[in-house]
Amino acid sequence: MTALALVNNLRTPLLPNAPTLADTRLYGRAIADLVRPVRAGRHAQAGDRQAQCEVRRVFVDKEFVDKYVITRGQVPAINTPDEFAKEIVAGREAAKEVVKQLGLEPQ
Repeated sequence: MTALALVNNLRTPLLPNAPTLADTRLYGRAIADLVRPVRAGRHAQAGDRQAQCEVRRVFVDKEFVDKYVITRGQVPAINTPDEFAKEIVAGREAAKEVVKQLGLEPQ
């Protein structure tokens, strides 16, 4: 089997030669402009700095990341709650645009 592209636009050591969607072009546009990657977040209660720090501590542990993240084909991308919220909003807006371009009604 050959990997065509990584949908999360982050390289993984499991597939070092696979291009990301940002690297892949279709009709002169980066496919990343057309497809939104799947994201998963680890959440802590708003303002709970201790929990946020603990999540960060776990995800910078190379042994943990290699064993429980990389081996499952995922790539950690640690960011702030505000950055994650912006990604969610951007994903929703992109989905609305696809629905609009297809002539469908948002549900």
